[in-house]
Amino acid sequence: MIDEAKPIGEFMNTTETIFFGVVAGTSTSFIIFLLIQVFNKIVVPWYRTIIYSGLSIDGTWELNHECENSSDFSKLTITQHAHSLKGLMTTVKNDQNTGEVEVKNFTLSGSFHDGHVVLSGNNANAKFRGHVTFLLNIANGGKGLVGVMAFVDAANDKIVSTQTTLVRKND
Repeated sequence: MIDEAKPIGEFMNTTETIFFGVVAGTSTSFIIFLLIQVFNKIVVPWYRTIIYSGLSIDGTWELNHECENSSDFSKLTITQHAHSLKGLMTTVKNDQNTGEVEVKNFTLSGSFHDGHVVLSGNNANAKFRGHVTFLLNIANGGKGLVGVMAFVDAANDKIVSTQTTLVRKND
């Protein structure tokens, strides 16, 4: 005896239909979420970089800073994507009284608009406190950045601001 073919709807009961509907909906939501992330994090920054026609401040910048009892040498490596800036600042602090040398790394992020640079950074080592902020202006045809640096002086537990000049190094 030959069984008659059942319509497709009769193969699944209500529980299976709900389960597969939920799985399909969740999968679709996840795929849409991934596509939006790819678009916002890859396509949009790439497009902005292509259409950006402003000055490039990518590269390495150096800064010397004299304090009361120490001299600091800092090297900033800045990566620019259109108006968005990211970077790393390494500071070597030489204490003139004790001869001790301390090295600190700061992760930086900021922006570049209308010839002005705004950068903020935190100590890369979360075990130690350290914050720095720059407000700078393009100088010397793009070879320098001049402005103000504010930072936490951990030794004296004070917030200090000072005039500063960063010099572009040939990359």
